[in-house]
Amino acid sequence: MRSIAWRNWERWNCPPWQRLSNAMRVSYKMSYDWKPTQEQNSGPITRVSEFFIHQLNELQDELNCPDAFIYDLMGEIQNRWSPDSCHAQARKLKRQKPNF
Repeated sequence: MRSIAWRNWERWNCPPWQRLSNAMRVSYKMSYDWKPTQEQNSGPITRVSEFFIHQLNELQDELNCPDAFIYDLMGEIQNRWSPDSCHAQARKLKRQKPNF
């Protein structure tokens, strides 16, 4: 059996669209019909994913914190994009009523 660190390494050293956990994939597929193009996957999605990983590695080095802290931090950030979050509702309203 592989260690958690190795599984995390495998998950984060693959294309961004493969980094979603199984639960996230199910939720993602159930909630949305949108799918990124290959160009989007290889362009902005990869660029932003690599930037996040780099920044989180720097943060972890600076804080000398465990992986679990970074994992929990990412969960907090992920929650902002939950369809039920107040942030998501505000973004939806802004798209529907840009001058509101």
